Amino acid sequence: MTVPLSVTLVSSNPVSTVFDSATITIPAGSYYASTGVTFTLAGIYLITGTAQGYTPGMAQSIATGALVQMQPPNNTFVPTAVTIKAGETVTWQNVSTVTHTTTSDQPGWNATVNPGQTYTQTFPTSSGSPFTYHCNIHPGMTGTVIVNP
Repeated sequence: MTVPLSVTLVSSNPVSTVFDSATITIPAGSYYASTGVTFTLAGIYLITGTAQGYTPGMAQSIATGALVQMQPPNNTFVPTAVTIKAGETVTWQNVSTVTHTTTSDQPGWNATVNPGQTYTQTFPTSSGSPFTYHCNIHPGMTGTVIVNP
């Protein structure tokens, strides 16, 4: 007789890991399930899955770049400054209920990010770093991307 299997996921850096669901259920008769994982800080992460009666399973993931959230209630970029390496990306994620932009203060990018959406920008070189940016809709929202070689 097969029954669903409940698996609990834990990250080696729980402060910088967001699971869509930290407990997933593998349906009876199946051998896998999936969930989304977001790393909010670059680094090496070890994800461990445990289930009663089973040996824990582990998987390593390497996150590069940076995640900047557009957050309520004060309409802020969080964090306001990020540091990445040349060739990496910054992803802006709008977790608020209003539209924002991420707009370079220098010639560069200008993207509208609606609630629940993301925008990703790759920084191929450190030339011109730091890159400052703002929200065209909310002038008090400012941020900085520092790109190291």
